[in-house]
Amino acid sequence: MKLTTKSEYALICLKYLYEHSNGKPISVAEVSEEERLSRDYVEQILVRLRRAGLIKSVKGIGGGFMLAREASQITLLQTIEAVEGGTFEIFCAPRLRERIVCEHFDACSVRPVWRKLKQLIDDFCGSLSLEALFDSEDTLEKKFDLLPFEKLKPMLSKGV
Repeated sequence: MKLTTKSEYALICLKYLYEHSNGKPISVAEVSEEERLSRDYVEQILVRLRRAGLIKSVKGIGGGFMLAREASQITLLQTIEAVEGGTFEIFCAPRLRERIVCEHFDACSVRPVWRKLKQLIDDFCGSLSLEALFDSEDTLEKKFDLLPFEKLKPMLSKGV
């Protein structure tokens, strides 16, 4: 799985647009200043999101970016694909073979596992809208039946 700061920053930018746009475009400068992110990086991310059709841009004085559709119609998967290219690269795909030496390509028992894992990740991320994702942490923990982060923290610090 290859999630980088591009995905994290894309979600931060989308959340900012979701919460502050109110039908008017938001400038790159405002997003980067309010979220304390590099202006150049924010601009690169917003351009990728626009190319993917998740946000739209308005040119001119008072221009900027806004969601292209309702947050309930934009998924986490679409966001990740827009900025990362995908969620999970199955590196043994034939088109990538020139970079990887694998003696087991013709009789691989692991490749189906990677494909299933990609399917599960993509299905989960595709089912999660930005509207749902931008809910409170408590609400999402309950929805996904997760331990609250406060209970998880001591286990993480012990290396469990």
